[in-house]
Amino acid sequence: MTKGGKYLDDIQLFAEDSILTKEQATDVWKGLSERYAQGSSGNVYGFVEGAHVGSIFNTVEYPTLNVTQI
Repeated sequence: MTKGGKYLDDIQLFAEDSILTKEQATDVWKGLSERYAQGSSGNVYGFVEGAHVGSIFNTVEYPTLNVTQI
């Protein structure tokens, strides 16, 4: 997990008492994930077996990856 991802996990964006709606929290996470994927290069290893079709990995990260092999 990246430092940014850990920070967002720690502040519990998706908790019921979050100051953000679920949609807002998802948008924040998508933005961070997209920037992370844009910085990729070379070969990457993903542990995403069984990832939901509508997951952030499949809808944001995977299409954004700039890699030679996954």
